[in-house]
Amino acid sequence: MLDATARLIAVLTERAYAGGITVERVGVGSAGVIDALSGDVISATDAILGWAGTAVTTGLAERLDLPPSSVQAVNDVHAHALGEAWTGAAAGTASSLLVAFGTGVGGSYVLEGRPVLGHRHVGGHVGHFASPYAYRNGQPLTCVCGGSGHVEAIASGPAIAEAYQRLGGQAPGPDARSIFALAAHGDAIAIKVISAAAAAAGQAVGGLANILDPKSSWSPAGSQMPAPHGGGRWNGPCGPNSSRPSPTFQCCLQPWVTPQPWSAQPASSSLQQSSSKGTDHDPVPRRP
Repeated sequence: MLDATARLIAVLTERAYAGGITVERVGVGSAGVIDALSGDVISATDAILGWAGTAVTTGLAERLDLPPSSVQAVNDVHAHALGEAWTGAAAGTASSLLVAFGTGVGGSYVLEGRPVLGHRHVGGHVGHFASPYAYRNGQPLTCVCGGSGHVEAIASGPAIAEAYQRLGGQAPGPDARSIFALAAHGDAIAIKVISAAAAAAGQAVGGLANILDPKSSWSPAGSQMPAPHGGGRWNGPCGPNSSRPSPTFQCCLQPWVTPQPWSAQPASSSLQQSSSKGTDHDPVPRRP
């Protein structure tokens, strides 16, 4: 993986030089929990086999013949959120929340131009806290991190595709984008699965927006849970008496599906904790 990344960086650097641009530093956004100081992968799911423990910064610096101080590695969603806060959707705001739904579910809260990383660099790991919607027949859905009942277990792209097939659907494509296309044409199973995922996603984003009170909340266009016009953005507090839009994914689903009853009912208690191989409140993704 590092060899391929170094080759790509070398190609991009040569193109920059050809255009009269001098490249002085290299920044890398990587999946997993990344120590932003050392550039090491603290932990990661099996989406990239053997990725946990990889020294990204040191490894790339050696391959590119650069000093380690010239290479910086951070979590990919933190990097994305920082870019949006700098010159993108959240430019000019003092605080912003980005939640990305794709292969996994990630997030980042940017305050005064800096992503809030937390004590163990796991700040923003939205996918790995409990969701009362991540249950099937009273049992929590298994998450790729080794825990269960997490947001990622119901609202990520692979989780949506898996749920569609589990309910008897035959998806024409390998990921959740094909499920959204089916929902757009009225496929009942696709609508049912997306509605459940949207409930979990909306509750997670809305809860975080109420806790953090960001100036803007954002889901990128590249996410496997799409939003109209290339992205979804909500401003202000959420709630039935709010004069501004609530940060819920129901609004971004409107162009594709008609609201349906959720296919996954919340657990009997909204305070029910997810089970994991660590403590209930430890958000660090764990390998099975």
